Amino acid sequence: MARDASDSVRSYQDAGNEEQKVLWTGKRNEAFDSSAVYYKRTIDAHPDDVLALEQYGTITGLREKYPEAAGAFKKLAELEPDRSEYWRAYGDFSLRLKDFDEAITAYERTVELEPDDAETWDRLAGLYKEKGMTQKEQQATQKYNELKK
Repeated sequence: MARDASDSVRSYQDAGNEEQKVLWTGKRNEAFDSSAVYYKRTIDAHPDDVLALEQYGTITGLREKYPEAAGAFKKLAELEPDRSEYWRAYGDFSLRLKDFDEAITAYERTVELEPDDAETWDRLAGLYKEKGMTQKEQQATQKYNELKK
């Protein structure tokens, strides 16, 4: 007797079924890779396609391909400089790549656009500390503490 869709879903969700987990992870990764190829081809044909760049950046970020993700979000931030979420994502992926100068630039633009973004102020404080920028670190920490009250 054929299994219905809900049986299939339950089998993927069964925490005790390692074989199904491995199968699901493989299928998810195949889907991500296929989508990344599609969006990359779209970007190659239309370099300013915001939707394709956003999807490509998100997918490559999920697949831990941080240089590609950072590049996509940098391009998005250049295309739409008033979108704080693009600057934030660019900063996040730059930070993962340990490109602290680029992360600082991106996060500074983020808080310029969204001054109440406590998490970004906290990240800036950590980056300023890493770079030995004591005064800026203190200012960012103060702003973070004010926002967390």
